This record gives sequence, C-alpha cells and structure tokens, in this order.
Amino acid sequence: MTETGWHPGTADGDRGPRRLPELTVHFADGSRLGLRGVLSWRTVRLRGEFAGVPVRVGGAGLDMVVLLSRDGRTHAVPVRPRGPRTVAR
Repeated sequence: MTETGWHPGTADGDRGPRRLPELTVHFADGSRLGLRGVLSWRTVRLRGEFAGVPVRVGGAGLDMVVLLSRDGRTHAVPVRPRGPRTVAR
C-alpha cells in the first residue's frame, strides 16, 4: 500500500547533471530518499549547495513533488526517485 499526503523532512541538495536539482530528503523516522528534479517549467534553479532545508514531499512513484523554501519563497519542485527509500535500522 502506498502512503499518501505530505511528508515533512529536511533536504540536502545541489545541482546535478543538466543543472537539475538533486536532493536527499531525511525523514523523522531515520529513513532517507534520493530525488532528482525533472525538466519542467517549475524546476527550481539552485544557487549552490544547501543542507537541512525543511521540505514536504508528496506523491508516489514517478509522480512526486517537493515543496522547498529557498530565498524567502516556496517552490514546488517536480521530482523522481533516484532509488528506493532507505529504512533506518
């Protein structure tokens, strides 16, 4: 079963290949998820690296979005997972 809704976390990120965002989101349960921005009119242009930025992750599979606050504005960043969510042990 897939969880739905908005899941809070913190993100570390930078620009990846083709200048699209690459994020690692850390969740309160200790798990993490690697995400890559997809080409879109809504893709955020990142300025340098960042760490510990509060985010909310919504969606599942190939239909996901991250709400990311940068520069005093909140951006909806369309993303795809880079792999499965890791589970803390």
